[in-house]
Amino acid sequence: MGESVSRLGLPVESDRRIRQLAIYWDGLRPDGSLPGRQHFDPTNFPSFLANIWLIDVQREPMRFRFRLVGTRVAEFLGRDPTGLWIDEAYPSFPGSAIEDDFVACASAGEPRWRRGPPFMEAGKDYAQVERIALPLATNGHDTDMILCLSLYEK
Repeated sequence: MGESVSRLGLPVESDRRIRQLAIYWDGLRPDGSLPGRQHFDPTNFPSFLANIWLIDVQREPMRFRFRLVGTRVAEFLGRDPTGLWIDEAYPSFPGSAIEDDFVACASAGEPRWRRGPPFMEAGKDYAQVERIALPLATNGHDTDMILCLSLYEK
């Protein structure tokens, strides 16, 4: 497991659930291209579902919309923003480190990991968030969705 985790850019101290999902995602990659939503089976991770969220990626201009939000994520955000553009739902999103991660994930087609205090006004009651953002591409090349798993500590 260590080699795959380091190859994905995850630190050894990342949460085991983050590592499990990243390794599963990496194993879905057909011929080295990006997996698409059609390859991901959420029933393989029933205990993770409350912490999973899917983001639609729009290009030109690059923009992100909540497609699916797990119950734990909605609790952290203070509401269920499914269907909303992130920049409209959260005014502090544009120019944030989260937006930078999503842009990099979508543009480079590479996972992005983060652990630290919440950046947005949502989650102000939490001390730490750990998140993995995994690119998904229906055509195997152009990221059209981002699969996230977020874990929260108070």
